[in-house]
Amino acid sequence: MRNVSFVYKKSSQHIIKDFSLEIPSESLVRLTGPSGSGKTTFLELVGGIIFPTKGNIKIGEADSKDIAKSRFSLFGYSFVDADFFENMSVRDNILMPASIMKVEIDMKWYQKLIGEIGLKKYENKLVGNLSAGQRERVNLVRSMIHKPKILILDEPGSHLNTSLVGKIIQIILDYQKQEKATIFISSHQDLPKLQFTTSLSFYEDYTISTETNPES
Repeated sequence: MRNVSFVYKKSSQHIIKDFSLEIPSESLVRLTGPSGSGKTTFLELVGGIIFPTKGNIKIGEADSKDIAKSRFSLFGYSFVDADFFENMSVRDNILMPASIMKVEIDMKWYQKLIGEIGLKKYENKLVGNLSAGQRERVNLVRSMIHKPKILILDEPGSHLNTSLVGKIIQIILDYQKQEKATIFISSHQDLPKLQFTTSLSFYEDYTISTETNPES
């Protein structure tokens, strides 16, 4: 990410201004800051959902704009305001997006994920009938089902109790180790056990500070 700025259309306010950052592969990156400070915008930029007004973002040697059509296979997304097929089952909500994008799914991996995250007994239940916490777990599994190399997680665990948050953290740790993934996590919660390599603090004036942890 080099000299990146972003301004929404019909606005003169820079949400991100002249920001540069290099993230090594297999990093664990944390984003903190108040609501409305630009965290979700930053995640959308990293994930190629939106593009910089100025500057460029590269994934390896490729510009984010050049991989837009293939970003689903590279990225896994779990946003707070995620859309679901409300009248379809948990299983179909998890598997259908990958099927539409023609990404092959390992069904043993699917069974492992829904078992570990506690969704097995809800597999055939309509998503429209789930609680906020159950929907959040569906969203997380959906983000990981195709084994992406980059995970973008916006407020994981925000609707879950302490015990389930612990399970989520362990799943994230295991996933990173297994897939050698780079993971971005935006969170207001304390996330013990997660040793972040980089921490980004976002502020109400849309500035960003960066801290690296050389021991991670």
